[in-house]
Amino acid sequence: MLLVAVAILASCKEDEVVDEAYAAQEAIILDYLQENDLSDSTQKDESGIYYQIITENRSGISASTGDVLSIYYTAQAVDNQPYDAVTNNGSNEPVKMQFNTGSIFPVGLDISLGLMEEGDTAIFYIPTSLAYEGLDELSSIIPANSVIIMTVELVGIQSETEQDSEETLMIEAFISEQKLDSAIIDSTMIGGVWVRDTTMYLPVDSVELLPSGVYYKRTEEGQSNQTVNAGELADIQYLAYKMESYASGSSFDGTTGSDFFSFPLNDQAVITGLDAGVDVMEREERALLIMPSRTAYGASAFVTPRNRKDYLVEKDVIPTYASKVSPYQILVFEVELLQPQPIVN
Repeated sequence: MLLVAVAILASCKEDEVVDEAYAAQEAIILDYLQENDLSDSTQKDESGIYYQIITENRSGISASTGDVLSIYYTAQAVDNQPYDAVTNNGSNEPVKMQFNTGSIFPVGLDISLGLMEEGDTAIFYIPTSLAYEGLDELSSIIPANSVIIMTVELVGIQSETEQDSEETLMIEAFISEQKLDSAIIDSTMIGGVWVRDTTMYLPVDSVELLPSGVYYKRTEEGQSNQTVNAGELADIQYLAYKMESYASGSSFDGTTGSDFFSFPLNDQAVITGLDAGVDVMEREERALLIMPSRTAYGASAFVTPRNRKDYLVEKDVIPTYASKVSPYQILVFEVELLQPQPIVN
């Protein structure tokens, strides 16, 4: 009985600490609203977030779990300068994220988006318990235990099916721009006669759409009928690009020199797009694999501040891949399937 009494007492003290911390955060919000004459225009959500709708779209739709949202935003701590922003200034694309699936950090932003309708602009006052509580190393840009103010413009709500369709159009445009299915026809005058010269961009085959949804383009033939079976090790060299960075040659991941990457084929050890592409390749073949996000990292994770992703990985807030790949990122892989490589102990 004594142990039970001690446990109850300890629990009560913890609740008191939590209540006091929340009360302190709420006091900061209420003081800020009063000082800026915003109290009458601000509402409180049951989560503890205060908010005001600045621009309301009365005919807009609300987001459902799993929807893909497109937003512009500015984030700052109370009485501080913005630490992150993507603004609707005519030159920026909105950022995308998946609603209510644990794919958005801080969680206060995820909750806030559920209070909006498509076309709305709103300001949210998010207590630290729903923002950056405990992440002390962010204090250089976000003071510890800060209330966070986020101004958000919700410009689009899509289903994942609609997102897939949008990505298909983007990939087809990429294939056309990169002339992956085309020949360049040029003419040169030789001895007073015009001679047509045909030079192929990335010869061998046209782009093929695999059942998985991956677009496959063989760029160099391999050894006929030398393939990798399910469960066998596939040894590859590769470079991975975000589709918009492919033309500039800026890869975000890959092997270097004589290094190679080895994985068991079709054993869920890698993203499905890589499995699907390598599955149709022959050894010593080179190919280009264009992967819609559903065959790559899908919704990944949206985080702000975006320039502290490595720290958030270190703290297990987001997975490692989310530090490199944004939500709904179309990827392009240049892959060479090697002959079996010796295992180095």
